[in-house]
Amino acid sequence: MLEKLYISKLWRTSKILFWGIVLFCLGQAFFTYKRILNFPFFPYEMYAQRTKAPTDAKVLHYYVNGELLNYSSVLSIWQEETMLNTTRLYYRCINHNIWAENAWLQRFGEPTTVLQKTFFYRIVPSDIQIQKYPAWIADYIGNSTNQTVNSLKIIQKSFRYDHQKLVPTGEETLILDYSRES
Repeated sequence: MLEKLYISKLWRTSKILFWGIVLFCLGQAFFTYKRILNFPFFPYEMYAQRTKAPTDAKVLHYYVNGELLNYSSVLSIWQEETMLNTTRLYYRCINHNIWAENAWLQRFGEPTTVLQKTFFYRIVPSDIQIQKYPAWIADYIGNSTNQTVNSLKIIQKSFRYDHQKLVPTGEETLILDYSRES
């Protein structure tokens, strides 16, 4: 029966590959014992942590031409996520919380080579890109919903969970107030 096992066949055909696989398995066992995360094998505990139930939530409300946009019902999940994620990034940028820039500068310093500058300016939004965002998001919503967007207001409202229900806290943050010039 042992002769049919892959490891037995490997021993008979290639002792170098056999010892390579044995050393690899022993190394993985060592890393698991020491709780060192290494790719492509991760310890079970990485996925086994308990998640904490959220106590609050922040919800973005989009008012298109003065009316609340029910984006979950009119947009596909991809369009909805693009809209929400770009709005969150825009909000971080206007509050000077550009984590990508900070991470790049801490890791690599100022970009000096052409390749570094290319990557840097693709990752970190410039001031011009940030200024163009209101018109871009209005166009994006207009194209996604097949309507003309003359005004767009984005408000972030805070909620707290009370017995598994969202209850408004009354805290609102204006993220964007945009209207097209006629």
